[in-house]
Amino acid sequence: MAPVEYYHLDAFNQTQGPFTHAELEQILRHGDVLVWHTGLKDWTLASQLPGFSPAGAALNPALIHEMLTLCTHILADGLVLEDEARELNAWIMRHSNIAGHWPGNVLAHRLRSIFLDGLVTASERHELSTLLKDILRAKPDPAKAAATAIHLPVDVPPPVVEFPGRSFCFAGRFLYGTPARCQLAVMERRGIFHDQPVWNTHYYVVGTLDIHPRIVKQIDLVKRHGGHAKIITEEHWAAHL
Repeated sequence: MAPVEYYHLDAFNQTQGPFTHAELEQILRHGDVLVWHTGLKDWTLASQLPGFSPAGAALNPALIHEMLTLCTHILADGLVLEDEARELNAWIMRHSNIAGHWPGNVLAHRLRSIFLDGLVTASERHELSTLLKDILRAKPDPAKAAATAIHLPVDVPPPVVEFPGRSFCFAGRFLYGTPARCQLAVMERRGIFHDQPVWNTHYYVVGTLDIHPRIVKQIDLVKRHGGHAKIITEEHWAAHL
């Protein structure tokens, strides 16, 4: 019998996989996730399947639901008004523990950036609107999602991410923001960045949104030419900021 291939949904309802049982166990060290494999009717929490026991500290589901409800309310008219941005920022500040979990950490960071100067510009409201839309993505049909999923050859277990003197290359579309925003976050921590991965790149960071097959080919090319970059997800990178 062929081994079971598992797929899981990330925080933005994008499909990752396929993964082996052992690889999924590594993922569950950071908390429970929705998974699917052939034979299941729908996405199911891994903790409800035999043989899995998430070890990570999960965020209170009621708190997540409250955050998503607020985001849905804000986007009801397709826009984010200044008062709504301030309301969301106040909610995040009242529930600071959500900033320690993905994607709350990215949302909290974006809001801090917006309110750093006390002003909320039109471009900042547009960026925040895009971020909230990504957070509220609908769950895909599991069988169709599995058929189009891209397996990212990330390092398992993921490495500790250090910044001073370390080089980073970013690929894909990032929830954190534009490539320039990601690069600035690295430079603020005394790291450097490469526009393209080279043999001495330390970390190759793969964006959460709209992952393209060419990224996998690029990673394979770097590995074949002797590159030693650690392949990590945006989620893992953001957790070390």
